[in-house]
Amino acid sequence: MRASLPALVARQEIDAEFVQLAGALFRREWLPVVRAAPACTRWVRSWDLAFTEKTSSDYTAGALVGFGDGGGVIIKDMVRGRWEWPEAVARVRQTALDDGPGVQQGVEVVGAQVGFLQTLQREPALAGIVLRPVEVHRDKLTRVLPVVARAEQGKLVLVEGHWNHACIDEFCAFPESEHDDQVDAVSGALQLVGAGETFAVAIT
Repeated sequence: MRASLPALVARQEIDAEFVQLAGALFRREWLPVVRAAPACTRWVRSWDLAFTEKTSSDYTAGALVGFGDGGGVIIKDMVRGRWEWPEAVARVRQTALDDGPGVQQGVEVVGAQVGFLQTLQREPALAGIVLRPVEVHRDKLTRVLPVVARAEQGKLVLVEGHWNHACIDEFCAFPESEHDDQVDAVSGALQLVGAGETFAVAIT
């Protein structure tokens, strides 16, 4: 159990220490930026949805994540914005087309978000794109633990892009960050390929 948990979480859950997790799960040095993406065996993009244009509301975020042979995780791109439903559909559709048929698209399905996925699945232009639901049955902290552990072990990198700064800031402030859409999108990507359930085996 200790081997499969990030060190800070293991101290809390196993050693019964009073640990302050806020803003301490990720360190900046665990989130290196590289010029080009390493070789990957599989690419997915996971979407965390929010439908509004209010400046104080959450974002819709789509993380393009790759998985390497050694259990490494590569965050290659992040699409993020505040959009109402029609524009969100258009943005996700265009991003999926830009990613191409080799990238599986996962959409978080909570409440009305099921209808969003169904709308995408009816799009003729997306007939060649695999669209899958990302179901949420656990809290945000539990879902992000596989991401934390990979980052802690040097198995996570970000590919250089304009989105890096905002993404790293959000990760380093989690779970007390004002917004956590990018974190949720990356967690969803690992869930999409079953990494959350097989993590203890994948890192050995």
